[in-house]
Amino acid sequence: MEALFALYEEMHNSAIYLFDFCGKAATVKMEDYYGIFFDTMANRTIAEEKEIIAHELGHCKTGTTHSISSSFELIERHEYRADKWAIHELIPFEDLQKAIKEGNTEIWQLAEYFNETEDFIRRTEYIYQCEGKFFDG
Repeated sequence: MEALFALYEEMHNSAIYLFDFCGKAATVKMEDYYGIFFDTMANRTIAEEKEIIAHELGHCKTGTTHSISSSFELIERHEYRADKWAIHELIPFEDLQKAIKEGNTEIWQLAEYFNETEDFIRRTEYIYQCEGKFFDG
């Protein structure tokens, strides 16, 4: 829960506005301002909310917004960068190494340890492997 509050605080401190809307999530940039559109009433776990907010905040922090008509390649690069920011924010590599050394080597164990979803842990593995970092999970 603390990590989720920290993300909302980062949004507030960065003057990134949160708007409620029906849908998963989207980030919009208008002039020098960012808005994250997010269904605040959806029934989801704290881990799911944290991952969505971190990803959308990643778009803001890395400047990776695009138009709907952008090429698939550009969109995928932007999604990768937003994921990478979210992963570095929520699961720093040093913390991941510590968790593994403590015996949390299975995906489900790491998900419980970090209070994340198993899909997010798999994406974490992928991102760190792309960076040439060792992941033993």
